[in-house]
Amino acid sequence: MLEGGGGANGGRLRLEPQKDWDVNKNAVKALAKLQGIAGKLSLADVIVLAGVVGVEQAAKAAGVA
Repeated sequence: MLEGGGGANGGRLRLEPQKDWDVNKNAVKALAKLQGIAGKLSLADVIVLAGVVGVEQAAKAAGVA
C-alpha cells in the first residue's frame, strides 16, 4: 500500500522500517542529499535520475560506452 508521500516506489526507503536497515545506511545518506536537490522535480524523479547517473558512471568506469 502506498501512502502517497512521494519518492520512487512510494519512497519507502525514507520511511521505517527500511530507513533503519543496515543495508540501507549509505542509500539513506544519499537520499538526504537528493531531497535538497528536489526543488521543481519530484523526489521520485530525482531518485530515478540519480540511479541513471550512477549506472552511466559505473559503465564508463568499466569501459563500456
